[in-house]
Amino acid sequence: KVRCDVVEGAPCGNCRWDNVECIVQESRRRKKNIFAASSIGGTALATSAEALRAKTPSANPINITSADLRRPSEEAITISTPVGNGNDARSAGTLLDHTPLDGHGHVPHLIYQQRPGFRPENSAELLSKLGDSINNPRLLCPDPPLNPNNLFGDIRTAQFLSSLEEPDLFLYSQLPAFVKPLPGRLTSDDIKYLHAKGALSLPELGLQNALLQAYVEFVHPYMPLIELHDFLNAIHSRDGLCGQISLFLYHAVMFAATAFVDIRHLQEAGYPTRKAARKFYFAKTRLLYDFDYESDRLVLVQALLLMTYWYETPDDQKDTWHWMGVAISLAHTIGLHRNPGNTNMAPRKQKLWKRIWWSCFMRDRLVALGMRRPTRIKDEDFDVPMLVESDFELEALSDENQLLSADCALVRDLGMQRELAELCIQKAKLCVLISRMLKAQYSVLIRDATKPENTTNSTMMLFPNKTLDNLDSVNVVDAELTGWLEALPAAAQYRPLTPLDIQQGRSTVAVQRSLLHMVYYTTVSALHRPQFLPASPFQIPTASRQVQEMSRLRVRESAARITHMASELHHLRLERFLPTTGVTVILPAMIIHLLEMKNPVMEVRATATKGFRQLLRVMEKLRDIYSAADFATVFLDAALRKAAIDLNQPNPLGAAEALSAVMANGVGLGRQQRQQQQPTQQQQQQSKRQLFQQRQNHHYGQKASLRGKPATIAPALNLAGAAA
Repeated sequence: KVRCDVVEGAPCGNCRWDNVECIVQESRRRKKNIFAASSIGGTALATSAEALRAKTPSANPINITSADLRRPSEEAITISTPVGNGNDARSAGTLLDHTPLDGHGHVPHLIYQQRPGFRPENSAELLSKLGDSINNPRLLCPDPPLNPNNLFGDIRTAQFLSSLEEPDLFLYSQLPAFVKPLPGRLTSDDIKYLHAKGALSLPELGLQNALLQAYVEFVHPYMPLIELHDFLNAIHSRDGLCGQISLFLYHAVMFAATAFVDIRHLQEAGYPTRKAARKFYFAKTRLLYDFDYESDRLVLVQALLLMTYWYETPDDQKDTWHWMGVAISLAHTIGLHRNPGNTNMAPRKQKLWKRIWWSCFMRDRLVALGMRRPTRIKDEDFDVPMLVESDFELEALSDENQLLSADCALVRDLGMQRELAELCIQKAKLCVLISRMLKAQYSVLIRDATKPENTTNSTMMLFPNKTLDNLDSVNVVDAELTGWLEALPAAAQYRPLTPLDIQQGRSTVAVQRSLLHMVYYTTVSALHRPQFLPASPFQIPTASRQVQEMSRLRVRESAARITHMASELHHLRLERFLPTTGVTVILPAMIIHLLEMKNPVMEVRATATKGFRQLLRVMEKLRDIYSAADFATVFLDAALRKAAIDLNQPNPLGAAEALSAVMANGVGLGRQQRQQQQPTQQQQQQSKRQLFQQRQNHHYGQKASLRGKPATIAPALNLAGAAA
């Protein structure tokens, strides 16, 4: 029960649990009123006072009539009121000023007085009940009993408060008012464990706000899966009056933002590296998922889509593709794959459901492109209409909401919001064409040199069709891709980046536009690579020489375009804002550059070497953020070793044949080799040093070579994190 038990000893249980000072307040009325209000007489009062002293655990019992403890009501409010807005303090002052306390009343912690179920007691009633309780302790319970749900309001944890045995558990279960309460199915042991792991805690406000701004600018534009304004308003109010958010979703949002927030904020919070912060926030999010913390399936889909941006090691059982599958399965169970226009849900909710579904679809296609895994969403299994501009939240954030700093122009600039909405729409249309490209050119096959009974590693991947008699299908998809590019509206068309493009908070538009076009050229490259690049050095291409040459030119052009756009981002220091899709689009282009290093034309060789070095600089920046970039670098190092390529030699002979055996021209990063081993951290660092040293040696006119026996590391890895 939450009724003040100061009569049993100070401090009372409420103040002890909330870790605040317990203050016994003397009424401003005359003391004689206490005797008039008491119905038990002087003898009972004396007996009650003696009983109180006997129950007080202190060596010097507190006398509730002591003048030393007198304080005005306003001072008591100042001590007991948690940090909040002025309205809370004013309302609390009004409550206490009009509370009919007679005699010496106790001022409980303010949180209990602000709840609709709170009913203050005067000291005469307390003493009267204390006297009666000598013969009937049950009279200490309120009659009628308080409704604990009304009492606690936004922290409704009454379902397990009755069974709490340790006061600390009550503190563990306290969540901010803007966060939905803990689910009642959590046991006390669950709560203790989650608290010990930090899953029930939030970072300090400065870091929260920085993470939210990073999410708004660099995550939400390409995955608009939440009602952003409602989300931000709930967090800004912090009192629950503007709605409550899921702790699970909030953790997922902050995890996704750790890839883009200024490293200074993470370091001030105690994280040595960005990767360490990402790992910590993902662990908290995954822990809540493992404990079935969230029951709302729509919220689960939203958070799981954000969790797909975690990747740690190749062939991790719960990798990007795993979380993608869980999200899509849950989406089907609630009908996200069906046209919400055929339902009676509110129009605003219909728009949200469309955005969430297309976020699922786009993520599924980009994961397939990067991981070489089968798509989970089939084109014929859904009928959700294509996104249109009206499906997006196009409105300025309220001026009253100061959660995000003034330099976050996106939430206040409708023009930028429209541009990003258009880029997202065009990305969804491009992902539809990615589906057709995969269907026309690739099949799900078992990896070569992998035993079917191998159940430790993933064995099924996308590989180029072995019979290349699909020239008509390839031409159709190629024409559709060209049509997509030509039909782009002005806001989505590519244009060279300039310093003006990153002023006034417009960096996010520049990054998203460049990324959209890099994904396009990666799709074109994946469509044409199998036409001229054999799956093995022993396979002879079946396409005519004319078709091979045309495809070779398309792939070479795609690599050059990707290199140019990545270099622009690097020049303006925007590459760190690329999502994991950056690894997906950069690595295939680097492989094409390696192949072109054996071209008999010296100008082509020089261009390929320069392009490789440019992309290597971008990949090195991405290594600070994504483990996928680490494994991509290991792959490149192994490819260089196997092909005996020296980046400083003008004519690295035999590169094409050796690299063909390495990469197997898959959609993503090449097939697995025999005796695959995952690179250790030491090997990753060694690869980075070797590649960086080559670039430095070239810069200073020195010679360096990676010649030597082939690495034991598998040169082709299943880089789940390379996906979108």
